[in-house]
Amino acid sequence: MVRSEFVHSSPHCRGLKRTCWRQEAEKSMKVFLRSTQTGWYYEGPSMWTPQQEAAQDLAQTARAVELIFEAHLENVEILLCYDNPRYDLVLPVPQSPFREDPVRRRQTPGDSLLGENGSLAILGKK
Repeated sequence: MVRSEFVHSSPHCRGLKRTCWRQEAEKSMKVFLRSTQTGWYYEGPSMWTPQQEAAQDLAQTARAVELIFEAHLENVEILLCYDNPRYDLVLPVPQSPFREDPVRRRQTPGDSLLGENGSLAILGKK
């Protein structure tokens, strides 16, 4: 990208300069998922590769997040890769809040609890 193309001297073009640069950056951005345990890249369902070039470019961070939830992926991070590697970003992905915790599990309707008077109460039933 030649930056001189986007430099405008008049004040009314400043917004255009920012928009043009952002559009150019979005075109060159690639979005990958990488395993934090192995360093391998997501290639497809149940497929991982050590080669970034062979990995699936998800094109948008929103698509990467959707895929993480849909495929129930754990221990991954999102990589935003640009033409110039010094601008690359690694976005950590926290553990899923929906993962089953063996010590404390979420309550669902029908689980039993102690009622107000100390007797056993059933949620969802009167």
